[in-house]
Amino acid sequence: SKHLEAKILDLNLLTGSPSNFRLDSAYGGYELQRMRGTGCSKPLNTGHIPARQLAGLIDAMAVGIRLQKIHDEAKIFDYLWKLEGLD
Repeated sequence: SKHLEAKILDLNLLTGSPSNFRLDSAYGGYELQRMRGTGCSKPLNTGHIPARQLAGLIDAMAVGIRLQKIHDEAKIFDYLWKLEGLD
């Protein structure tokens, strides 16, 4: 599904790992897989599910990654603020 492939591309860009996540299809459904060394893992542990359901899970995963990045950037900002003695 081109729609899912686009979401996975966004996920790979967010994580800074091109081609790390990939889409597998079987049994009339889709599964998110993550390439690791010579094998792959199943980060959502869903098995093959309908495209719409997987799209929602990938969206939620992307939101979580974005929130973590915001949190990490805020911690860095606080640290630099303290280094400058501005707290």
